Amino acid sequence: MLLAVIAAAWAGFEKLRDPRTLPVQQVRIEGEFAHLDRAELERVAAPLVAGGFFTIDLREVETAVEALPWVFDASLRREWPGTLVLTVSEQVAIARWGEDALLNPYGELFTPPPASFPAGLPELHGPAGQQRPLIERFIEVSRLLKTAGLQPRALIEDERRAWRLTLDNGVEMLLGREESLARLERFVAVYPQTLERRADALQRVDLRYTNGFAVAWRAETQPAAQ
Repeated sequence: MLLAVIAAAWAGFEKLRDPRTLPVQQVRIEGEFAHLDRAELERVAAPLVAGGFFTIDLREVETAVEALPWVFDASLRREWPGTLVLTVSEQVAIARWGEDALLNPYGELFTPPPASFPAGLPELHGPAGQQRPLIERFIEVSRLLKTAGLQPRALIEDERRAWRLTLDNGVEMLLGREESLARLERFVAVYPQTLERRADALQRVDLRYTNGFAVAWRAETQPAAQ
């Protein structure tokens, strides 16, 4: 009797392993997408879900879907009796990294086609592996500038570890390597009283001074000390 039970159990197990047993009837895709194409998700998943309900390799499908550049995370689960539910989270781009990549809020790079890049993203440039510190610095810079009614468009850390900032109105700001945030605080403290009324004429602000900063006007070739 024991052998008969074991044999029956084994036969049942083998039956469930047969792709023709309980074939998948439906794959439902869940998620809100701004850049992902549902047809593309279906195209990637379809060859991997053509089998039995119990024989589908869930992780294989998830890995294939996560390889798409606009996919942040994918999870697949079975729903009795013949449905697979694919839940996909889309990447959220908060900045451009160089010319060919985007950054998500976790400081992770992803590289979708440049034609799909959202318009108006700030640009970050820096040494490889410095994405997270650059994001954190950009958030701090944005907070400081907001108090003066200004907004950053690009933040660059060069090979000398010096910081350079570009505002959304095109004004370039040189922050240097040391005490860059303190220097920026000094600028925003005096900007509303001294420079805001001539903001359209500003070309560059050099903050690399101990007790002040220098301004270059668009109509002049040399900066005037402030």
